[in-house]
Amino acid sequence: MLSPDRILERVGAFREWRPHSLAVSDIALTRHSTPRVLSCSNDHTAALYSLTANECLLKIACDVALASCAIDPAECRIFLGTARGPVAQLDLYALNKTELSVTTETSSSDSLPTFSGHSAAVVRLDVNQDGSLLASGDACGNYAIWDILSRQCLRTSSMKGTYSVTELIVELFTLFGKHFTFSAISVLF
Repeated sequence: MLSPDRILERVGAFREWRPHSLAVSDIALTRHSTPRVLSCSNDHTAALYSLTANECLLKIACDVALASCAIDPAECRIFLGTARGPVAQLDLYALNKTELSVTTETSSSDSLPTFSGHSAAVVRLDVNQDGSLLASGDACGNYAIWDILSRQCLRTSSMKGTYSVTELIVELFTLFGKHFTFSAISVLF
């Protein structure tokens, strides 16, 4: 976010923070009156930053590099796409910490809920408007649509190339029909 500096007639940074030591791989923004920025990096960290409070709310350290991130519209769950394929889910209301270490590679009962179905880096994530579906696209061109509550894969497919944008859109005619369908729109990079 930028703000104009009228005295020097140049544009300066409105907010600046440096939670990562390596390149940022993805950024997700919330859409509410208290905007928050979720960022993830190649240095195995993710950070949730409040623009209104001007502070880092949560710092997450992971066991693998993070390639993508998303936050649901209700701002209660964070999704982190890893460089090895699994997507980790964090419930923000269950956390009572400002710093957290996350392990995605173990299958123990106390580990985080994960969406496993990709074998390459998950480069794009998107959550639909009611927070029930998650779309994930990987570097090999495969995508999956997930039910968030059950963590079941509803649909998979592939395209040639990698994804630059993944977005869930409800088709208008299905809002009034008996059958609910969804579409995943992906733009090739």
